[in-house]
Amino acid sequence: MKDLRTRLWCAIALSMVAVLLAGCGASVPNVKGRTPQQAVQALSDAGFAGVRVTYDDTAQGAVGAVVAQNPVAGSRASQDTSVTIFVAGPPPAKVPSIVGLTGGEAKAALSAVGLRMVEGPSTYDSSIPAGTVISQTPGPGGEAAAGSPVEVVVSRGPEPVEVPDVVGTSQAAASKSLASAGLGVSVVTKASAVSKGTVISQSPKARAKTSPGSKVTLTVSRGAPASSASGPKKYAATMELRVLVNGAWTGYVSVSRGGQIFRAYSGIYSLAAGDPIWIATRSDGSWYVVGPR
Repeated sequence: MKDLRTRLWCAIALSMVAVLLAGCGASVPNVKGRTPQQAVQALSDAGFAGVRVTYDDTAQGAVGAVVAQNPVAGSRASQDTSVTIFVAGPPPAKVPSIVGLTGGEAKAALSAVGLRMVEGPSTYDSSIPAGTVISQTPGPGGEAAAGSPVEVVVSRGPEPVEVPDVVGTSQAAASKSLASAGLGVSVVTKASAVSKGTVISQSPKARAKTSPGSKVTLTVSRGAPASSASGPKKYAATMELRVLVNGAWTGYVSVSRGGQIFRAYSGIYSLAAGDPIWIATRSDGSWYVVGPR
């Protein structure tokens, strides 16, 4: 009988210890005022692995901070208890991937999830078209507070190249120089006193900046213009002015050409108004009296 009573008291004592141990548990830390990330870390450090985060955009308090928790701070709970924290404001947005989009497309994609775009310094890139997003911070897949910025770097396209000076060089040398600079060539020719095949002018001009692969127009000399000299042509004298010099008539004769009056030296020829006279032109455009025929 005595042994039975002893065993009974032992069982009661063990039960009481178990109850006491269960009632004690771990102390729940105070995480109010912290960010969700900080709160989860603090609870994890206290041994509470199960944490549920609930957002409330009507709650009073700093947006993005914990405003309440359950169980309350200071209470004791079993470490397998799930602790719920309540955060003021809307839930965070998942950052989308916007690399490869145009600036306008990236801005629209971020706005759709409650984020805003901020452009950082743009940069030249030979493989990505101008206006395209090259990189973003934060990267895709992460979370960001609603309304927070995502910084992007936008391509300016290929870096412009400087146009070399090719005026005065041969067409072949100019084309080679431009090709070395990554530029194309377009050629027009023009009659000129400059040696045939020589570049007279270029557009864009030397040292201008232009896009790689764009064309530079070269004006190349095709040599002096063909001779404009012509054989004698028959005209009618409109007046005469004769002077007897050493027994020969000499002076000037006015001649009508295309409605204009020209004066030609007539040498030794004596002409009256209306008499025919022959005029020849030189290669430089000047003209002279050949004489009556």
